[in-house]
This record gives sequence, structure tokens and C-alpha cells, in this order.
Amino acid sequence: MSMYKDMEYITTEALAAVRQLRAYGMSWRKTRITNIGDFSVPTTSDEECLKKGLMGNLSPFFSLDNYQNLYTGEEARILLKKMDSFHPELIIGYTSVLMGIASLKMRGMGNGVKPTYIISSGEVLDGYSRNYIQEAFDAPVLNLYATTEGGSIAFECLRKGFHINSDFVHVEILDRDGEPVSDGEFGSMVITRLYPGGTPIIRYTGLSDIASLSGEQCDCGMHTPLLKTLEGRKKDAIILPDGRIFPPATIPMPLSEASAKYGTLQIKRFQFIQKKIDDIEILIEIDEEQRDRGVSVDTLLAEILHNYERLVGERVTITVKEVKKVEQPEGAPSPPLIISMVDRKKIEEALL
Repeated sequence: MSMYKDMEYITTEALAAVRQLRAYGMSWRKTRITNIGDFSVPTTSDEECLKKGLMGNLSPFFSLDNYQNLYTGEEARILLKKMDSFHPELIIGYTSVLMGIASLKMRGMGNGVKPTYIISSGEVLDGYSRNYIQEAFDAPVLNLYATTEGGSIAFECLRKGFHINSDFVHVEILDRDGEPVSDGEFGSMVITRLYPGGTPIIRYTGLSDIASLSGEQCDCGMHTPLLKTLEGRKKDAIILPDGRIFPPATIPMPLSEASAKYGTLQIKRFQFIQKKIDDIEILIEIDEEQRDRGVSVDTLLAEILHNYERLVGERVTITVKEVKKVEQPEGAPSPPLIISMVDRKKIEEALL
């Protein structure tokens, strides 16, 4: 979908970012912020809206020396080196990019990078990745849910409430028949943007994100509707023969449980390849600096296999394989978490 965005749209988006910064006790004028985005790719949202649009219009009037925009396609070593000289208080980036930088921090690199907070956006933030990044940087990792179509939809506060920017976007969670689901139940995300400027977005279903709402209120003081869970896109999910769906945020949980059992952060990166509806391969890339710390890799992989076999049942074949490197597709900012080779007809049959 092509999106038109004017300055009114971009300015309103900036207000949502200011709100998030204030929730963290930070200031857009003073806090040193490193944003790792698609700034070197023409026409992307990051490049057009932030670098050219907002910052291009503010720079004649305000000093923006507290901002560092880095290109997500650069090597992790280069990104960390640039941040090391900038000393950011806040780092914003894709989960997978943050994982790559975190692995270098684990090896003792980037001593000048000591952020107060880290924001993960653009990809699903699973439990293992959150813990790994937090351990590496000794800083809380918070979730931001933003899309090209809906802008900044929700963000995680310091009390872990996932606050919907309900004055900017109306969120509905609907079932297959287009009916609202109860609080806590999963459904498809449907959004309506409430502010002017740019392409109108009205009851947009194209996100294909699986989520649930919470009926509770956060005790942080912001009285907005809350997301309970954000599971990622249905098209990126693992779908089993019995119709169960495991989105990107859920499928790493048994892996995370295995790592927690042995108190290890040996896993640098992982990927799920669903070859058939009943055949899943899990690729594990081990951090060589962590390999010999704690439990043996063979023991860890065996526990991961056991956990997934228990999860999926006897009808599905699970293979856990250590690889030297989880490959990154050319032109992609990071390796995909899930690769599905399953015929769509097989998926439809499983879901019916």
C-alpha cells in the first residue's frame, strides 16, 4: 500500500513520540537519542518522514545535535562504534539489529554505550531477545508498536503497560467474522487513524497483526486502553495441522524456557523454517563468546528439542540444528524469524 504523508501528519506523529519520551522522563530537546532506521533508503518512512520531513523542517530553528540517525543496513560493529562515540541515553531499533549489537556488547565492545532505555520497534519483541538485550546493555528494553499505515499505535510504559495512543488511532480486535472479541482473546488488528493529513486510514485490515486487548488500567497514571499481547503478523506465523497458530512473539517461548532453565545466553540468533505443515526446522546460531559458559550446547539443544516436541505433539516433526550463521537475505535489514514453505491450501485446510 502506498502512503501519502504531509507535514500535518508528520507533526502529529512527532507528538506521539514526545509523549513516549515524557513517559520515560526524557526530553526531545535534551536526551541523546540514537535511532537505527532505514535512513539511507529513499522513500522509506524513516527517511522521508523523520530525516527529511520533521528534522529537515526543525533544523533551522532548533539544534538537533542530540539526535543520531544510523542506517540499519550497516554492520553491527560499525553501528556500535558510531554509538560508542555518541553516548546515547536512548537507543531505538529493530529487535534483530539490537540483538546483533547486543552480542558485541557481550564481548566487551562499545564501553561508551550505556543507554538508560532501549526501544524495540519494527519487529516482534520476543521474551528471549528482550532478556538478551537487557543483559547486554544493563538497561530496560521497551516495546513500540508503530506501522506505516497507523503511525505510532501503542508503546510500553515503565510499568509494562502497553498503552494505545487512543487519541491518535482507534484500535479494534476482531474475529474471523469481523466481530469484536472479548478482552484477553486474540483477534485481528483493525485500525482507524483519527488525525488529519496524508492518506486517510479507516477500518484498515491490512496489518494482519494478531493481538488482544486488556480490560485493565495501568497504575502509571496514563489512562488509555491497553494491549494485552501483540503477537505479530498472521502470515509470518507457524500453523500446525490441528489448526493451532503460533505467531512470532509466541513461537520462541519454549526456546526461552530452555535458556532460562540453564541460566544461559549462548544463543545469538534463531530461525524457524516450516518446510511442511508437519515439518519444522529450528536453526540455532551460538554466540562463540558464550559457548563454553555454563551448560553444554548439546544439552541446551536437546532441551529445546524436548520443549518443542512437547508443544507441537506427535504429528509434527521437529529438528533442531546448530548453524554457523543464520543467513540474512540480500537487501533485508535482518534474517526473518519465521520462513514458511507451506502451501497456502494446506494452511487453509488446517484452519478450517
